[in-house]
Amino acid sequence: MYYNNKVQKYYITLLKEQENTIALEVNKIEEQFQNIYSEVLTISNQQSIIDFLKKKDIISKEYSEDHFLHMMHFYTLYDQMRILDANGMEVLKVNRIDSTATIVGNQDLQNKANRYYFKATKKLNKGDIFVSALDLSIDSNDTYNENKPVLRISSPIFDNRNTLIGVGIIDINGERILHNLRSCGKLNRWKTWLINNSGYYLIGPSPDKEWTFLKGDKDHGRFYDDYPEIYPEIIGGENHTIKSTQGVFEVKNLDNKNTKLGYLDGALVRDKWIVVSMLENEDIKTGLDKLFDIKDSFLLFFSIILALGITFIITFNSHRKAKFQEQLINSERQLQIAIKTKDRFISVLAHDLKNPISSIAGVVEILSKEDAMLPANTKAKLLTVMENSTKHLLSLIEDVLTWSRSHSGNLVPEAEIVLSEQLIEESIKFCEVQAQEKGITLIKNVPEETFVNADPKMIETVIRNLISNAIKFSYRNSTIEIKAVRFRGKRIRFDVADHGMGMPHEVSTSLFALDKIASTPGTENERGTGMGLILCKDFIEKNNGKIWLKSELNKGTTISFVLPEYEFEEETEDNETINKIA
Repeated sequence: MYYNNKVQKYYITLLKEQENTIALEVNKIEEQFQNIYSEVLTISNQQSIIDFLKKKDIISKEYSEDHFLHMMHFYTLYDQMRILDANGMEVLKVNRIDSTATIVGNQDLQNKANRYYFKATKKLNKGDIFVSALDLSIDSNDTYNENKPVLRISSPIFDNRNTLIGVGIIDINGERILHNLRSCGKLNRWKTWLINNSGYYLIGPSPDKEWTFLKGDKDHGRFYDDYPEIYPEIIGGENHTIKSTQGVFEVKNLDNKNTKLGYLDGALVRDKWIVVSMLENEDIKTGLDKLFDIKDSFLLFFSIILALGITFIITFNSHRKAKFQEQLINSERQLQIAIKTKDRFISVLAHDLKNPISSIAGVVEILSKEDAMLPANTKAKLLTVMENSTKHLLSLIEDVLTWSRSHSGNLVPEAEIVLSEQLIEESIKFCEVQAQEKGITLIKNVPEETFVNADPKMIETVIRNLISNAIKFSYRNSTIEIKAVRFRGKRIRFDVADHGMGMPHEVSTSLFALDKIASTPGTENERGTGMGLILCKDFIEKNNGKIWLKSELNKGTTISFVLPEYEFEEETEDNETINKIA
């Protein structure tokens, strides 16, 4: 009785061990397919690719190429990623050459309209996936590379009107995707093979029996030739255990839709893979002979470690997949926002450039045709219009260049310890003439000595812009207060407050947005570029600060920003440093 119980436990443990091992490896392969399916669907729904196919937009193409290069680097089993148009012509292609992903030039793109995988994918509905059979890759000379079996996974691409505009395809290295399963067969006592639905070995007892159907030898390399009595039970399509006179066979189907992960709905699988593991009766007998020399606690410990390992790997891979997909979605969303913002910015910039240039061109035309007939005072007025338009044009160009330098990384803050009062005083000096022309009084209010750690040139530019803006929107003979006070969290808050025309809430909330640029006339029809507050926001954020505003229509506006305060460690050092700065 004791012996029989031990034998029964041995069989159960043996089968469970193999079932868990094969389940882990099959799970890995199925999860690889799930990742590929998700990526193919992402490609077929990616707005940048749709824009590229519809509009031939170069920015969308460059973004898609970068995305493909990133994916090829992340998934080493990808051999090729392609976009074909509705006529089967390759329009975007990234190849793996050795271990490096490379963009294929336009001159090397080919027409694949006659390939079976393109014809099959064109017939699918949106969201469907085509999975090809394993076949051999073909190079530009149509010669076969017998060492590189390829699996092609594709999905149709539709525009917003549900019109087919292309096909997205990922080519998978068939050998690389099976690497883990091949290793599994080498590391345990079970013989592990992989066969297709025609019974041919993909992973077999020896290399000469593998992939024979792709090498022109369809009469050899079949599981049926080695185990004819077992083959009908294996090809039946169910996951099960088979006990025979030759040994124990464990069967696991890779295309079973009832598996834990399963395939996506709509995936059309042209081929089926079956994992077969076998433990020969002789190996079972050898194991039984050693059974009583093995501690039960060791078997229990091994089973627990194996189960924990499987659980950890499945959980880790699922988390990594979810995180990566989230990154892809965010990246796509950010690209769309950037494209829309760029389009709006260019549109507004073109409009603002057109006005002063038109004014200058009009004055030049009048003077060139009627100069002799114009009174002196009319000429003076025309020249004043030309002068103002020229200044406005130069100011706009300067703002755009400054903003461009800021965003290209060429404008880097050079932080110093600087007195807040000094920053305000230098800025007020720059704006005094502008204020005097409207009879506006600039009031400085810095109740105590405060220091900030920031780039003084950038911050003075910000304060000057804010004061100039306040003068523009203030009424004659009013006041503007500029102050600096300690703020919560060891920061210094700067305020520029006017009592001018103010603005409604819906306008104030969009002043710092690049895609909302607009130049609003001042209280005396003064003109600006609309770029000033955009630059202020960039400069403050580069100095680790924040900027905001409060405004009420016909009551005035207060624009505030905060910067990190600099605190001296010792009193003696405080006095010496203050003296040097002051």
